[in-house]
Amino acid sequence: MIHESLPGGDRRGGPGGVPAGGTAAYLRCQPMDPWGMEAHRWAVLEYAEQLGLPRPTVFFDNGCPARGLLPRLEQLLAQVAGGGYHTVLLPGRFVLSLDDRTAADLVRRFEEHGCRVLELPSRRARRQLAVAEAA
Repeated sequence: MIHESLPGGDRRGGPGGVPAGGTAAYLRCQPMDPWGMEAHRWAVLEYAEQLGLPRPTVFFDNGCPARGLLPRLEQLLAQVAGGGYHTVLLPGRFVLSLDDRTAADLVRRFEEHGCRVLELPSRRARRQLAVAEAA
């Protein structure tokens, strides 16, 4: 399931049921990415699979500046607070904020609700992991 902010407030994907203790991923891009951060999305999905996690629900604020309104991030934080997700995957903290202190504060908000936040390893580390698993 994918939740995305699009210009004009439209959303693709449906809210559906939130699995208790499920896995989510958060993506944000500014300026708007017409390809929907496809490379980041697939990297997050692949990393979840490597970790043995369920396929994550992707929350995506596309075209939203970090200092602006981030409706999908707020939705994700609310669902984490309600126990809906226990793991959140990020391509990096930069999707939360370009300011390190603000990003760290947001990670703490997730962790306060018992949610672990996992950042994708670098491309090099992911390649090394894939080679090691293939051996």
